[in-house]
Amino acid sequence: MTASISKNEAALVAAPAEKATPSELPEEEETTEAETEESAAEEETGEEPETEAPEEEVPETETPETEAPETAAPAEDPKATASEMDEATKSEIESAPKPSYSDLVGIGWSGTAKLYTSTLNKLHALDDVEGWKVEYSITPAGSARIVDGPRGVEDGEDLYFGVKNQIGYAVETVLANGEELTADTVTDNEDGSQTAWYAVYGVTEEQSVDVVMAETGEHPAFEQTITMDDGMVITLKAGEGVLPEGVTATAERVSQEVEATVIDSASAEGKDIVTVYLYDINLWLGDQLLDSEIWGGSKKVEVTFSGAPMEEATEEASTVEVLHVETVQDSDQEAKEKAATQEEEIKAEDVLGIETVSEVVEVPADETVDAISFEAEHFTVYGLAVARANAYVIGVGQKQELSVDSGWSSVTWRTSDNEVASVQTQWNSSSATVTGKSPGSATITASWGWNNKQTFNITVIEEGSYSLYCYGLIPGID
Repeated sequence: MTASISKNEAALVAAPAEKATPSELPEEEETTEAETEESAAEEETGEEPETEAPEEEVPETETPETEAPETAAPAEDPKATASEMDEATKSEIESAPKPSYSDLVGIGWSGTAKLYTSTLNKLHALDDVEGWKVEYSITPAGSARIVDGPRGVEDGEDLYFGVKNQIGYAVETVLANGEELTADTVTDNEDGSQTAWYAVYGVTEEQSVDVVMAETGEHPAFEQTITMDDGMVITLKAGEGVLPEGVTATAERVSQEVEATVIDSASAEGKDIVTVYLYDINLWLGDQLLDSEIWGGSKKVEVTFSGAPMEEATEEASTVEVLHVETVQDSDQEAKEKAATQEEEIKAEDVLGIETVSEVVEVPADETVDAISFEAEHFTVYGLAVARANAYVIGVGQKQELSVDSGWSSVTWRTSDNEVASVQTQWNSSSATVTGKSPGSATITASWGWNNKQTFNITVIEEGSYSLYCYGLIPGID
């Protein structure tokens, strides 16, 4: 085996950090007939042909200046051309899909990487902060949240933060290292709450901020059950002192495109998820959407999924869990309200990441799970995620090799639907070949010995079509 590389080719996947104007860019070289012959000779022999050494050596990091033939000169002023291209491509660039979770991205001139998203908490990015560390506590939990509160302050700098109350609570006292603070300003929020802003001037030591809230309204125990159109039953419960009186809950199932994106994201994280049921769950006080982050960290609201879809989905499942799907709406109250009222739908590109928020429940063979619960940190998109052991997805005409550990026993292979997936094997063989015939699902069963069997879940899909977006670097333009 031989390999060759041409010095005249380079993989350009991203713009360099420093931009060059068209007037600063070197004129384009044309490949001469001699160079073409040299490249051909290199590819045939794997060796570089001997050439006369240039009078002066040119550093590899610099592009040699060459005179382009007259026929290669641009007919128009490069600056004018760049300006025209800027206007012509601006709208296309702005409307092109933005990079999202698991997309391929460019690094420098010739590197690529897969894009993943996470959160600061998952990365523990704030465990070590520069300057004096700042810690916050709120009593009772879930009665307020800290707004724009930094986790660290440089020596001698000022600390600023806000306290946003839950409906039915008001700020009683705010202490910083035991000294009571007075609010500088108080702003009214659209959801009926208020945010009080505080400052600690000239910080020279670590700060412990303690917020004590006073109850101004009733917060009775809460329970509501929502039965979805697909049969899923969602039950929400909270003890006294958690939710204000009059709160109601709503839930809407997200689109199939979002669910497909979540399955892809789970696969990228090594999860063998084959089915998800995802719902945008929200809390309301009258017609006002409550702040979804107000219960952050308190985990005082229990959510349970049950019903027929739960049992059906776990009939052949190996595990079941609840996923929290982080979306761009989570950090935008206005966008979240539009999604909650179905004025705007949550799109696949809005998905930022996923996180398991319940225990991963193992499903014994020939059994089902009738319910699974978790404690919600805030209200957003949650859902049921089902994984199957020995689950495979193949295309029509594609083949999948299967095998079992049967010892010396003869094995019999069967398919539940020969029109979807056929199975071929030699007699007494512990392995088989499955071929996708038509879109659908089939179960392949291997039986051996007195009462041993193993099943494989096969999903056959049509060969899909994909949109490929290509980005090119235009000299002098972002």
